[in-house]
Amino acid sequence: MKYLSREEQKQLLRELSRRKDATRDFMIINLILNTGLRLGECSSLKMSDTFDHYLSRIKPYLTVRRECSKTKKAREIPLNSRIYKRLSQFIRYKKRRGESLDPGDPLFLSRKKNPISRRALESVVSKWLREAKIGKNKYSVHSLRHSFAMRLRESGITLERIRRLLGHNSISSTVIYIEPSREDLIEAVESLPK
Repeated sequence: MKYLSREEQKQLLRELSRRKDATRDFMIINLILNTGLRLGECSSLKMSDTFDHYLSRIKPYLTVRRECSKTKKAREIPLNSRIYKRLSQFIRYKKRRGESLDPGDPLFLSRKKNPISRRALESVVSKWLREAKIGKNKYSVHSLRHSFAMRLRESGITLERIRRLLGHNSISSTVIYIEPSREDLIEAVESLPK
């Protein structure tokens, strides 16, 4: 399982935040790092999955629709205050650009104003990992999902809560996040009394 360290995540977001032409890409990567979305779930997001059209504001959660979920189960992922604020800024950005905020329209558009494809989303992530000089092609979109789960684990979140947020059917799929890392094992042997 490959995931970005906290420092690598910060480095990636710093690189994106420096670029004025990366607003959409910054939002995509930030969203995956803060929700653990799968590639297909992120590329198929519609406005209604995160934006309340009638109240003209971001919802406090993101909806993963059944038809977009690998497990074919809908789920809601609560949005933390940072990603809520970023999504609000992103919606204002879309509005300024004249992009539609209608409920059935895609949240993320390609450069040609079509719904972003899975392949294009993969390219976005790969491009920015290269730009930030992270991983030498060892990371992918799925690595961002793993990074979200590992941050939860490191924060002491229970395995069951991580399972629910990731949309796993079985806890056995989530157990990989409690496997000790190399650093965990080094720390364990270093902690032995002298």
